[in-house]
Formats: sequence, C-alpha cells, structure tokens
Amino acid sequence: MGLGERVTERFEIADMLPAGGQGALGIECARDNAGVLDLLKPLEDAATRERVLAERGVAAGLGADCTMPLGACAVAVNGALRLEAMLASPDGVKIIRAATCAESAAEASGRVVEDLLSQGAAAMLEALPG
Repeated sequence: MGLGERVTERFEIADMLPAGGQGALGIECARDNAGVLDLLKPLEDAATRERVLAERGVAAGLGADCTMPLGACAVAVNGALRLEAMLASPDGVKIIRAATCAESAAEASGRVVEDLLSQGAAAMLEALPG
C-alpha cells in the first residue's frame, strides 16, 4: 500500500498477542465435493494448520469465544511448536500468561489451558459480560 514510512511502531509478540488464528485464511466447502477439495488441496499448509489448531485450541479449552480478551500465538521452533497465550480481566487490570513447547497442537493447547486455569482463568471468564 506504500504506507511503510507512516509506521511508527512495530509490536512484538511479547508486547501484544494477537487473537488465535488471526491472519490465517480459511476456505470452506462441502466435504463431499471432491472436485473443489482437490482444487483447494494445494492451498493447504500443514504448518499453518497446526499453529492455528494450537491457538484456537486455547479458546476451545477455556470455552472462550472471539469476544473475550484472549490472545494466542503459536510459532514453529526447532521442529516443535511454541504456544503462548494470555487472558485479561474485563477491566484489564489482571493479565495471566502461559507458554509451552510441544510436539503437537493438542499437546501445546492442553498444557497452556491447564496453566491458565491454574492461574484463575475460569473465574476471569465468568466475570466477563455476556
């Protein structure tokens, strides 16, 4: 867009975690439509899928949705998956974080959810409006 010179700050993951799956593209089609599925297959990126599954696994494990102040980011590190997540209280005063490295999305999200719950995530989610 030619607006690079207007950028005044770049955020690091340590400073601002994105919402889980943010920036990933999803395409849906009927599962029995083999022709369309074959056309879409080259667009599938297994590494991206695994990272998105880990990020969204945090929300699913907490019973959270996209309206909640929850961030998650997974990256590949030396053949493993590093997942970091954070949850904020409704007023933003309390923020809890968890991170892990694991071999799979399910393992990473399970560990992070367990850690967040041990820090009081359930009570924080219950305090959210709606």
